[in-house]
Amino acid sequence: MRPGPRHASSQPGGPRHVRAPRQDHGGTPPAPGGRWRRTTLTAVGLVLALIAALTLAANAISPPTPEPAPAPALLGAGASAISGTAASQEATRRLETAIGRQLNIGHSFVPWGADLGELPAANLAAGRTPMISFGRDSKPREVASGRHDRYLAALARDVAALGQPVLLRYAWGMDAAGRRTTRSGSTFVAAWRHVHQLFAARGVRAFWVWSPNADAFAGARGGADQYWPGDDYVDWVGADGFNWGDCTVQSTWRDFGPIFKAFYAWGPARAKPLMISGTGTVEDPIDPGRKRGWYLDAASALGRSMPRVRAVVLLDQGGRCDWRPDTSALSMQGFVDFARDPFFTGAATTAALPPPTTRPPTTTVPATSTTVTPTTKAPTATAPITTAPPNVPPSTCSTTGGVAIGAADDAQRVVDAHGAGTTYAIKAGTHLRNFSVRPKSGDAFCGEPGAVLDGGRSLQWAFFGGATNVTLDSITVQQYATGRQHGAINPDQAASGWVVRNVSAVRNYWAGLNAADNMKILGGHYNDNDQMGIGGNVATGVVLDGLDGDLGTFDGPELARNHTLHASCNWEAGGMKWDVGRITIRNAHVHDNDCRGLWADINAHDALIEHNLIERNLAEGIVYEISQDAVIRNNRVYGNGIRAAGWYWDGGITVASSFNVEIYGNRLSGNYNGITGTQQDRPDSTPPAHLLDNLRVHDNLICATTGEHPTGVVADNGDNLAVRSITFTSNTVQSAACT
Repeated sequence: MRPGPRHASSQPGGPRHVRAPRQDHGGTPPAPGGRWRRTTLTAVGLVLALIAALTLAANAISPPTPEPAPAPALLGAGASAISGTAASQEATRRLETAIGRQLNIGHSFVPWGADLGELPAANLAAGRTPMISFGRDSKPREVASGRHDRYLAALARDVAALGQPVLLRYAWGMDAAGRRTTRSGSTFVAAWRHVHQLFAARGVRAFWVWSPNADAFAGARGGADQYWPGDDYVDWVGADGFNWGDCTVQSTWRDFGPIFKAFYAWGPARAKPLMISGTGTVEDPIDPGRKRGWYLDAASALGRSMPRVRAVVLLDQGGRCDWRPDTSALSMQGFVDFARDPFFTGAATTAALPPPTTRPPTTTVPATSTTVTPTTKAPTATAPITTAPPNVPPSTCSTTGGVAIGAADDAQRVVDAHGAGTTYAIKAGTHLRNFSVRPKSGDAFCGEPGAVLDGGRSLQWAFFGGATNVTLDSITVQQYATGRQHGAINPDQAASGWVVRNVSAVRNYWAGLNAADNMKILGGHYNDNDQMGIGGNVATGVVLDGLDGDLGTFDGPELARNHTLHASCNWEAGGMKWDVGRITIRNAHVHDNDCRGLWADINAHDALIEHNLIERNLAEGIVYEISQDAVIRNNRVYGNGIRAAGWYWDGGITVASSFNVEIYGNRLSGNYNGITGTQQDRPDSTPPAHLLDNLRVHDNLICATTGEHPTGVVADNGDNLAVRSITFTSNTVQSAACT
């Protein structure tokens, strides 16, 4: 693609994708709220099994140092008491959905003087073991003297009424600088023992988590030893530690291992299981992939050097310092990878391909409707635009008998050692920073299940160069530092005849893939990239389709959740953007992109866009801009134009200064505008006087638009559109939704 701005509209653009701001409650990070993956035991059962395995009775007396438990470590999360029960549980369920299993621990906070609240019971009902943090702002001298016994007794009765064992974390972070409640180690110890005995006397079944800040184990603020209540009063030794990045004036970026190094050196001598009782990281505003890397480093550090850590609880809370795992798509993927690490699952796993694209929603015919009459003259007698359905080749790729490329191999050296037309079997596992290949013509690269090519944000491309007729099949390509306007899969424009089948190109710096002439992109996932799913790269003859070419099976490419991290939506972003060339897009699911869904811009021609599901994109669902000759038919277009930029922008389908376009048989619902056309002066195209003309819009169903224009055309340069061949006929418009 040629550099320079593409979408140079004279109308001001609407706001880009902006997350709703979270409240900043100040202080040290509140509590974790998150989700984790299901193990074979319930959360309570797993806690009890670990405790039994590690001889963890509440009154255990100095057993010998145990070997690391064979069971997987526990995972948990939670947020502060400011989050209500419903909001906290919903946040937890979202994390659990992302990782595909249940969290073991649900963390809740009880402000000093408040009652237990509903979260512990809700966590129990959901199958999570509650961890209850309380007493943070209590005064230890008053607690030790019995002044608050009435309140503590009521709290203990509520905990006992839960009827199940819980984790109790009293007065965590007792060493924190400036905390008036914890100036004296001896008074804190007296308060801890008093609370422990009071709860025990009221029948509370609990495991007590003692939890200073991680740097106290390295001697900060007098060290952690002064606050140790004694072996008989502690069941878990915990630590809180966070990567504050540049969130505060004094803080710097710190990886997980260094944060907890001193804690892990101190903890095993106590013969107690160790818990990371509160942790998280902020984003790096300079490096959007760094938060994801922090999670991956954390999983590596735990598995490599911290086997006695038996539980990790994350803080799932926003604010000035945003600890939530889902602050970005990259961050969320890092959290998912962290949660699925063998340290928590108990078995080695290989990276799997993303799930197949979802089925489009069933459509229904509305009971009542209104027909929109034409607003301009009848179409001129021109031949209909036709484009033949593409020929989808069957897969011929096989990992049996191919030249193996192992996860530790230098892939380019393997390819250099063989002639053109070789079939390569990419072995399962993560090929980290060692797969950047210039293939030879006719080569085929067939991935075993779980084959992942990971550029580590240091390699530029996974595949590149001028070879023709290359096949890529069943591979995941991620984290390549592509540079601007390039894809992780980046053949030369004239490298004709590539077939890219069932490939996932995700989480790369710019685009997942840049198309080349006559490329077939069949199935697969082009998601969560920093800027765009697929780039057109001025290629022509490109086909996006399903794996079998059958319109009855919805198995085309998914282009989802691509962002605008390096350039604005007005320049280049979204599910796919192409220019100059001819293209066919069928059976695709294009959704939740931080810009347009499908975007033709600058002299595209002979496009067929049909049988796609296009939904929830920030700007237009489909925009055909300063181009010509297109058929847009039989698509389902729902909920696009979320930014609501005004004027005639952000339609479900918008034709901008383009001619010879036919739009029919589409079903639109819940978009900002419906089907719209705009005319502006566009000297950046060929011909320079690119006109909105010969536009035929007919037999579409347009429902529940939230803007002002279910249909219509407009010019901002004084052109008289009434003399153009622009017709809207037999379209049905209704105010009710039709999804």
